[in-house]
Amino acid sequence: MVVHQHPRFTIQSHHVGTTAEVAVIGELDIGTGAELAEALDAAFSASPERIVIDLRQVTFIDSSGLRGLLDTRTRARAQGLDVVVLRPPAPVDRIFEICGLEQEFPRIGVPDVG
Repeated sequence: MVVHQHPRFTIQSHHVGTTAEVAVIGELDIGTGAELAEALDAAFSASPERIVIDLRQVTFIDSSGLRGLLDTRTRARAQGLDVVVLRPPAPVDRIFEICGLEQEFPRIGVPDVG
């Protein structure tokens, strides 16, 4: 497992079978987006069939964080990979609704992490 830490942001990455999992904890914004991009680059380089981005412990996300998710989805589609985003809990999740991304990243029946 790879862990990247920032005072208000942590990323935990690991592989389970053919799935790369990247869990984000804390604030995903313009100041931390580069760290997420680095972790996702490492996930892509392992040639998984699927990438799971777990945002269930995210406390804040801004438009740059959403842009990174959209870019990741585009990259994955170009490589024939699945991307699953486990969305953050309310009220952080509200940004997906405000930006019209509910269909792009549908809520999956996975309980929130507390």
